[in-house]
Amino acid sequence: MTLGLVLGGGGARGAFQAGALAALATSQLQPDFVLGTSIGAINALGTTKLPAAELVQWWLTKVPRNMFFSPQR
Repeated sequence: MTLGLVLGGGGARGAFQAGALAALATSQLQPDFVLGTSIGAINALGTTKLPAAELVQWWLTKVPRNMFFSPQR
């Protein structure tokens, strides 16, 4: 059986997806392919280059903190 994982779009949802991918990586259930739309597509691409734990670290360290929320004025 082939197992695919589809990740949706929605900005900050991407950080949640990275954590879910890291949790999934510790299980015996591994998808054969990952695809997505919008931020999900970025995470899907990330899975081709980074292990799930490193994708989480990317979200924690590389994504600008104000990417999804505008600073208070």
